[in-house]
Amino acid sequence: MQHNLSDINFITLICLYKLTRTVYSIVKCDSSQTGHFNFCKSRNPINSGWIRKSQMKKNQNPARRFMLKLGAGMVLAALPLTKSLADVLSELSSNAMVTIEEFSSDGKSTGAQRVAKIIKTDAEWRASLPAEVYDVTRLGEPDHPYTGSLWNARSPGIYRCICCGAALFDSDSKFESGTGWPSFWQPISALNINREHDLFACSRCDAHIGVVVADGPEPTGLRFSARTLALKFEARA
Repeated sequence: MQHNLSDINFITLICLYKLTRTVYSIVKCDSSQTGHFNFCKSRNPINSGWIRKSQMKKNQNPARRFMLKLGAGMVLAALPLTKSLADVLSELSSNAMVTIEEFSSDGKSTGAQRVAKIIKTDAEWRASLPAEVYDVTRLGEPDHPYTGSLWNARSPGIYRCICCGAALFDSDSKFESGTGWPSFWQPISALNINREHDLFACSRCDAHIGVVVADGPEPTGLRFSARTLALKFEARA
């Protein structure tokens, strides 16, 4: 198995981290012969508070001072590797995959597929989305009810994520909830949304879509209340 330079730097950084933790444990431990190295409360009622550095130095033996310097040196030596680690993590994020169910414009499933997860920086999302859409989908802020054209739309079609186009809801599951937001009793596919407590987001790009409330109609008894600005409508072909 071959490893590139980034992989080697990552492994080296992990090893240095573990070694530094070991050194830290040695330095931190107490010794009955040399006294406490850790900060501790002074027993002198006149000089209450934390022990001064001069008092601490008396309790340090040469071996401990050497180990402390060694640990600090290893930490400093590992600092240049942090850039490589950041590059590795960035590469892993850019290669992330997710399984979603694709749907044609006529509402028919084309099957579950592994696709690249859409990951952008905050600056990239700001540049690609209108300000109000960015606030709703990336920051999770609510939009105003009874606004836009989707909250009371009746046309057959698919409601997709405004950020990435993933299919989220079918008009067949839409109902009038009286809340002023587009409401559905189920998503078009469980693969296409991520639920966390009473919130749900797009699986492919992590856009905030809305909230789930247990006051919907049968057969699920749920109401997926979507933010109008988080959706775009595709009429049935």
